Amino acid sequence: MIQTLLGGRVYGLCILLVLFLVTIQSVHAQDHTVSGTVVSALDNQPLPGATVLETGTLNGTATDIDGLFTLEVGSPTASLTVTFVGYVTQTIDIEGRNDITISLEEDTGLLEELVVTAGGIERRERAVGYAVSEVGGEDLREIRENNVANALAGKVAGVIVTKPATGPAGSSRVIIRGASSLGEDSQPLYVVDGVPIDNTTLGSAGMWGGTDGGDGIGSINPDDIEKMTVLKGPAAAALYGTRAKNGVILITTKKATPGSGLGVEFSSNTTFENVLVNTDWQTRYGQGTRGAKPSSEDEALSTVDQAWGPSLDGAQTISWDGTNQPYSQATDAVNAFYNTGITSTNSLALTTATATSSLRIGLSHLQNEGISPNSGLTRTTLSLRGGSQFGSRLSADAKINLVREFVNNRPRLSDSPGNANYSVYQLAPNVDVESMRCPPEDEACTEPGTDVDGRELHRGLFGNIYQQNPYWAAHQYTSSDEDRRAIGFASLTFKFAEGIHLMGRFGGDTYTTRRTGITPWGTAYSPLGGQNEQEFRITEVNTDFLLTVDRELTSSIALQATAGGNILYRERETLTLSGGGGFNVPGLEVVTNQNTRSHGYGFNEKQINSLYGSAELAYNDYLFLTLTARNDWSSTLPVDNNSYFYPSISGSFVFTDALEVPEWISFGKIRASWAEVGGDTNPYALALTYGLSGSHLGQPRGQIAQGTIPLADLKPS
Repeated sequence: MIQTLLGGRVYGLCILLVLFLVTIQSVHAQDHTVSGTVVSALDNQPLPGATVLETGTLNGTATDIDGLFTLEVGSPTASLTVTFVGYVTQTIDIEGRNDITISLEEDTGLLEELVVTAGGIERRERAVGYAVSEVGGEDLREIRENNVANALAGKVAGVIVTKPATGPAGSSRVIIRGASSLGEDSQPLYVVDGVPIDNTTLGSAGMWGGTDGGDGIGSINPDDIEKMTVLKGPAAAALYGTRAKNGVILITTKKATPGSGLGVEFSSNTTFENVLVNTDWQTRYGQGTRGAKPSSEDEALSTVDQAWGPSLDGAQTISWDGTNQPYSQATDAVNAFYNTGITSTNSLALTTATATSSLRIGLSHLQNEGISPNSGLTRTTLSLRGGSQFGSRLSADAKINLVREFVNNRPRLSDSPGNANYSVYQLAPNVDVESMRCPPEDEACTEPGTDVDGRELHRGLFGNIYQQNPYWAAHQYTSSDEDRRAIGFASLTFKFAEGIHLMGRFGGDTYTTRRTGITPWGTAYSPLGGQNEQEFRITEVNTDFLLTVDRELTSSIALQATAGGNILYRERETLTLSGGGGFNVPGLEVVTNQNTRSHGYGFNEKQINSLYGSAELAYNDYLFLTLTARNDWSSTLPVDNNSYFYPSISGSFVFTDALEVPEWISFGKIRASWAEVGGDTNPYALALTYGLSGSHLGQPRGQIAQGTIPLADLKPS
């Protein structure tokens, strides 16, 4: 049922996208042809790509590279409405003329930089009373990062980016203005084109091992991004609710500009990476203990990671594999074991736009060969975005982003069996890591890390069966991930009057991750092997409406107000299938080949209904006051306590416009803000939950599935 639901949502997004891209053209008698030129009033230079519409209709065209246009209109008495980015819109009566020159004045109000704030609302930088930073798409792509979150490193003050040591498939950690909590995730909320996306990390390393399962933001193609805006602090993010308490990162993606015609974008990028080793390894003393070399094969096996022997003298000494080898410095283990990582990315985008509709199609393919042997990543992204203007009042915008990703052998971390790094970094200077690839009698060496019987080439290495032969760990101890993701939205905006708009939007983020982990037959610590299968299905749906009013109340006071609502629905389903008792047939690595099998299932869902609003007052364009308020009703809290309210207030004063200041001060602003952010809890935290634990006399045996007593009267934080 869940698969049907997820598939239906993706299919529905596609249908909405197609419907919204249909441009309805009005039928006219078109008995008059008018030609002309659109130029800038400042320097009389032509304006290519300006939109020329017959007023009150969808009949229009765009100027060519020389600013020229030709349009058939319904009447010689019709009028033309001309628009161009950064210029004041102008309406001209044709009055029977066949040739017209139209001069557009620059819109000085748009010359000041606009920043995207909460709710996707653009505001002038001077009016914002809290910290906002913006990074353009070109800056993000200047030094190519596979995970776009990494591209923020060093570009935004107060933002700390920790890049993964596990390669392109790893998760990035972004902290804005320091960690907000010791026990909770302190990462920001990511919002793509107004729609929050899931950034769950499905797996991490603990004391006894694990893998970095990657994150949600890694699925976003950097070549599709127009800009990223970082909202710092709770006041900046008050309209997004409790998930935004650690800040918000807004991502605006590219779309075709109306009237721009046909366009093609192509980029190709290749990066190389090597292991960075800052450790100053000692190379004077060799393998052994208490100043003595190993005197037997057993001693050599158990001390390959101990360099307490005498100085390296080049004499023949027993090695871990039973052969005699020179007691001298071997090939550097790190450089010998690891590869040069290669990541190639190719992106192609096609854009087309008329005066009233636009469409952009993007395709990107990333291919990575990891630093660790036998590891890599393949990611393919398809994006489709379009918009249409239906008359002078109604407009539509829609997008869908499809991602498919395959990850081969995510690196195992910390004290995890299968962590090849752990063994490589501990070898004594005279121990050649390449001697662990295959035994001396196996000249073909087709299966690295394997002895002639197909088992792990171990023999008691390190004196610890849980510390593995690094080649066995890399080539035989395997894992694979397959991710399928769809992110999309569809919106309609209706213009009631100049400065009054109502927007309705439906957005969704849904993905399925299937993960397979194999402990192969012949592993030293698990001779019969094992296999685990996991599948995660996560869906988040946001339904929004937003009313915006932008008015000048008097000659010196202006008001920008918003009122909106949101319904957030989130569900998570987990399926697990584990094999036990080892493989019946060696080498047949499927769960059905396990001696015993067990399965698990988990499901949770959550819904938050919200109402919010904001009001900004501007006085003489130098004094600004902004108030916001939001109220949430969460399904995870008791009915009597499920409502929580959080307000914010911020202000800014542009003193360089209000006061006389020295000429060397070009711009100065004082700002301050205050906010409160509420919070709920995890699903089902209010109930005592039960599970099954084995059986007795053929009947299932129940158990309490949690270790804490729930609080029936829990209140919001």
